[in-house]
Amino acid sequence: MKGCFQKWLMIGGGTLLGFVLGLLAYSYIVVYPYCGNKKLDITGDFTIVDDDEIGFVAPSRGHTVRHHLDSGLKYFLFTDERGARVSHGHDADSRSADIVTIGCSFSWGHGIENDSTYSSRLETKTGLSVCNLSLGSYGTVQSLLRLRRNLDLAPSIVIYGFIADHVRRNLSPCAPNYSPLCLSTPFVAFDDDNNPYIHPPTHPRSVELNRRFYREVTSRSFSFSHLWWGMRLIHSRMFIRQARTDSVARFVSMKYLIRQLQELTVSIRAQLIVVYIPALDQDTTAPPPRELVAALVPSIIFVDMAEPVRKYYLNHDRPLHLGMDKHPNSTAHALIADELARAVNDVRNGDRAR
Repeated sequence: MKGCFQKWLMIGGGTLLGFVLGLLAYSYIVVYPYCGNKKLDITGDFTIVDDDEIGFVAPSRGHTVRHHLDSGLKYFLFTDERGARVSHGHDADSRSADIVTIGCSFSWGHGIENDSTYSSRLETKTGLSVCNLSLGSYGTVQSLLRLRRNLDLAPSIVIYGFIADHVRRNLSPCAPNYSPLCLSTPFVAFDDDNNPYIHPPTHPRSVELNRRFYREVTSRSFSFSHLWWGMRLIHSRMFIRQARTDSVARFVSMKYLIRQLQELTVSIRAQLIVVYIPALDQDTTAPPPRELVAALVPSIIFVDMAEPVRKYYLNHDRPLHLGMDKHPNSTAHALIADELARAVNDVRNGDRAR
């Protein structure tokens, strides 16, 4: 009996040891490609902070230099008390605004200084005050919640910068991120009757975890302490909630969010303008996604940048994006600002049909 017990103890111990060694080996395989593979250098404030409702927001009164090592992009980021992007650290906090812009990095102005963004250029062109509440990795959900939190700005115009990937982002519990860890974000989910609703972030404090990953993994060569991070990556991948990606969910979620955005804008007696920003390569400019077109209603002014982009390339060879990075460059932002200025003037003149 004693010999049998010892036999099973040895088998159990060997199995456990094999499992632990296998887990450590898998952790090594998962985390090793990121060790010392630093792609982003941030000096000053980290560019996002945790938020229980929106998942992550820009820091209040942030001062940051952001350097993307792969593309060579280097630019300054300043925010006011609200986390809105401004041109200088000493700029006054936004107490009111004629125009509020919301959207993702295409509207926030990734890769360029704030003065070159379409929000800042629109302010110069129209003489109206503009508050840029956009932020990188946002979709329609976060843009909606960001606007809802800042209704005291009392704008007369709200501009939502839309890109095609927002259709996917709206259904995903993880925002686009340079880290392999989930950057938790609210997303559209469906109840038992298939009615859409905004699900809160599922992984609180994900920003702090990502910040630590940058500092402790990508900035250092491999060490055994990194195996713990490998286990975190494995856990993250195993327990991330799977989002719906079917066609019905894409159409329903987009219609639901645009309706919410329109109703919110109407509640403050403002005009909603949706600007579609396509892929900015010369040969890949596509029309707006069907999900967005189906969600629009006549009271929304829609600015489709696909045609202006195509016309630009008929007469110019210089690209509208940031080289190997496909975000809009300053020329593209100027082109967007020109089109938006026309739409804004339509609103000011009482002509909302475009």
